[in-house]
Amino acid sequence: MEKVPTVLGGVLLNLTDNPQIMMIMIILFLTVTGMVIDSNVNILLFTPLILPVLTEMGVDPVHFGIIMMTIVTMGCMTPPVGTACYSVCDIMGCPISEYVKYSIPFFAAVIGLDIVMVFIPDVILFLPNLIYG
Repeated sequence: MEKVPTVLGGVLLNLTDNPQIMMIMIILFLTVTGMVIDSNVNILLFTPLILPVLTEMGVDPVHFGIIMMTIVTMGCMTPPVGTACYSVCDIMGCPISEYVKYSIPFFAAVIGLDIVMVFIPDVILFLPNLIYG
């Protein structure tokens, strides 16, 4: 009734016209929300709000989907809500601090991978474009 997705889309479109900068802002936002909200909720809540904005900017939905799933998956591995984090620590019998210490290089790799995927979309879209044209 309040047309929140339309209003939010207008606000996001007014921030920048550059799709790469918009994707970086969305990655930062999803990284923070992934730390405090479960991944399924992140997907269901934010995809309908963000996807129309990015498609209007010319970003391929497959491109955004792969990036979003990578970041949201990383969110389930980070404390304080990280369900995978607590499951691994319980199974291995290690403290959360040790888990975080040894997982920092993996988090850095995921962030680096997402940055590469934002600026070189052919890394993701090569195979779909080859198959579907």
